[in-house]
Amino acid sequence: MNLLHTKKIIVIISFLVFFAFCQRVEAAVLLIKPSQAEVSVDNIINVQVYVNTAGKVINNAESIIEYPKDLLEVISLDSRSSIFSLWVEQPTFTNSTGQVTLNGGVPNPGFSGTNGNVISIIFKAKKAGTASILFSNSAVRENDGLGTDILSGKVGAEITIVSGQKVQPAVDSNFVITSSSHPNQNLWFNKNNVDLSWTLPKNAVAVKTLLGAYKDSEPTVYYDSPIASRNLKDVEDGTWYFHANYLAGGVWSKTQHYKLQIDTAGPTNLSVNSEKDTTGKVTLHIKAGDSLSGVDHYQVAADSDKPMTVKSDSNGDASIEIPFYTSGEHTLVITAFDKAGNSAETKTTITTSYVLELRIDSYPAEAKINESIGISGTAPYPYAPLRISLKDSENVVQTYKIKSNSYSKFDFISQPVLVEGDYTLWVDMLKDNEEISLSSQKVTVSVQTPLLLQIGYYTISLMKVLIPAAVLLILFLLILLYGWYKFFNLYRKVKRESSEAEKILGKSFKILHKDLMDHISKLRRTESKRKLTSEEIEFLERFEEELTEAESVLEKEVKDISKF
Repeated sequence: MNLLHTKKIIVIISFLVFFAFCQRVEAAVLLIKPSQAEVSVDNIINVQVYVNTAGKVINNAESIIEYPKDLLEVISLDSRSSIFSLWVEQPTFTNSTGQVTLNGGVPNPGFSGTNGNVISIIFKAKKAGTASILFSNSAVRENDGLGTDILSGKVGAEITIVSGQKVQPAVDSNFVITSSSHPNQNLWFNKNNVDLSWTLPKNAVAVKTLLGAYKDSEPTVYYDSPIASRNLKDVEDGTWYFHANYLAGGVWSKTQHYKLQIDTAGPTNLSVNSEKDTTGKVTLHIKAGDSLSGVDHYQVAADSDKPMTVKSDSNGDASIEIPFYTSGEHTLVITAFDKAGNSAETKTTITTSYVLELRIDSYPAEAKINESIGISGTAPYPYAPLRISLKDSENVVQTYKIKSNSYSKFDFISQPVLVEGDYTLWVDMLKDNEEISLSSQKVTVSVQTPLLLQIGYYTISLMKVLIPAAVLLILFLLILLYGWYKFFNLYRKVKRESSEAEKILGKSFKILHKDLMDHISKLRRTESKRKLTSEEIEFLERFEEELTEAESVLEKEVKDISKF
């Protein structure tokens, strides 16, 4: 009984295990979605393969995708944005048989979703027709520890290929690639993280990009969402080209290219040799190498002073004369810079007895008013910052800033000098903080007025006095003449008027005198007829007397007026 019971249990368990392994749980769906339903011959089209897990969690999918080899050919496969990071073998395609094969997996906890990107397939249309893209030998396995195939459906796609000329790429003047991290395509940069961006039209539906070593390559990495930027991490040193175009209205745009020059390594094999001439001057000969961007320049700092810069030639060689302010042992720090800004540094020690000198080599002992004062001299080293000081006889100092040339020489011409006297000039070499590091000797220039100018100045001064005096004298004479003229006219007028008044007054008085005398005569004749009263006799006598007196006074006044 026990043995029979045990056999029954084993049979039942065997049946249960058999049915468990044989049962097929169907849930997931594989789908093919082309970027467009119609394409012209010789143009490309992107086909996206998706998986919908219908709420299940999967860890693997495999399939063979078949396409008509006479109508379509695969250009490239892109699995970088796939949900699968583990591949049994990398996806492959064979245009001779018209098949794409894939088998990918995802580690725990697996994937669950309705739109899981499996792979992107870039096709090129070969000739007109209707191309069917189908799944075969496919499986989608659940992440249940048993690898249960839960594939319940496969949705293929049809693409209509129409004949006609190849569609030319759309030209978009606004579609330009720029970089915020590497903004100039002609320069080298020491950053290997690259930020790129571009502007897309509103109707863009897809984008392709590529980073490669060839400047005219066409992009092959397909993005079914129209991205407008890329951030490239850890790009290797060298010259690279980024390519991008976009799909809009069924047509791919003209590809844009962007050059990237990356060099994160500093110069190598930095060597320094020193040379002294018979005077003790020290010249450094510097050499370094840089296989990518090339050596650009060197900086040399003596005793922690401000670095001096010298450009490198195309072979990485440079020479520079080193100035020293004191004799003895000096420490030099030499830094090489490449065209990307990377640097390499070395140190060396030099002992010298030669000391820097800043001097004025030539200057005029005398100068004239309204002339400029010019000097020339020698600085300790090329492009040294200098300050020229010009002090006049009243201790007013004018300063001018210049630099020595590439041969350590300098020339200076002042503004025209307007005041005579002795002028003192000297030159100071300045540090970055405007402190004086070295000074030249002081020279004196005597500024004088030329003889002809002195005569001219005397004449001008004299004329400044004589001309106003002459003008005032002439003005006085004109006023006097004008006054005499007015007086003479007044005199003539008064004389004429007084003469006329005398005549009229004399004539009038005569008429009045005659009339009065007639009345007096009538009174005298009346006396023969009657006796005049004493009052009448007194009136006649007094009237005649006063009339005679009035006549005399009138004649006198008229004569006085005429005389005046």
